Amino acid sequence: MLFNKDEKARPIGVIAEAKGDNLLTIAAFKELIAFDNIIHNIELYSETDFDEGAKEELRSTEGRKVKFIDICDVQTFTSANGATTDKCVSRGQPIDFIYDLTKSNKYDMSGYTQQSLLTRINSGRNNQIDETFRLNTFLAEVNPENYSQDRSGAVSPFVTSAKAAAFGYFIKNGRNEDINEGFYRVFEQDLIDAVDKFQETAEYVNFSLFTTTGLRKAFSDDIQADLALVQVAIMLVAFYTIIVLGTCSGMHCRLIVSLMGLLSVGLAYASGFGFCYYLGG
Repeated sequence: MLFNKDEKARPIGVIAEAKGDNLLTIAAFKELIAFDNIIHNIELYSETDFDEGAKEELRSTEGRKVKFIDICDVQTFTSANGATTDKCVSRGQPIDFIYDLTKSNKYDMSGYTQQSLLTRINSGRNNQIDETFRLNTFLAEVNPENYSQDRSGAVSPFVTSAKAAAFGYFIKNGRNEDINEGFYRVFEQDLIDAVDKFQETAEYVNFSLFTTTGLRKAFSDDIQADLALVQVAIMLVAFYTIIVLGTCSGMHCRLIVSLMGLLSVGLAYASGFGFCYYLGG
């Protein structure tokens, strides 16, 4: 079990796709490391919040400074010399193959060649963090396709390339009782903006993000764009029913019946809004 059943968590999903044919290269790994640095360098004050009514970010300079390491699903490792290191668990992040507890820069790629990088990946292991990586759970369009892994993680035949990787992190809301839900919304929006900016200069990898904030914004923008169309549609139906079904005859006039139909549509419309409000929308 990753979390207590009563503990809230927000996923951050990432798809990293090589702009060329291979994600398992020195250059692509450097951009994966740069992405990891982006998410870890975002910093907000703990009093930051989001006003749902006004749809406005309430950025604060009060409270303590909070970074991703303070809110993520964190794991603590102990090196051979007894030093401890906190690491945000990144499920399927390819650069975890080279994570090195003995270095100040844990993702230091100095000394790596393309061959040594592939050798590390094909080992299927990072012994320092005691993790075995099952390539088929996060890599896509792997070459060769018919590879296999034994229990120790070793890959056979030797994998030479992969087109994309899917990995993710978790924000654990329960770690910080002094932080409001709105903080995480602002944090995720800052992450989206930072990654969009990074994409302008990235040469080897395309990054796609999935966040709770992004999902809500996508639905909200679509619904708000459709509201005007729904209102126009109701007016057109009303116009049609009044002109076509309405007559001057007191016996044959069906105007009242048509208006009752429109009222039913309006009630359904209102009840939909009420249901969404009840759910917290």
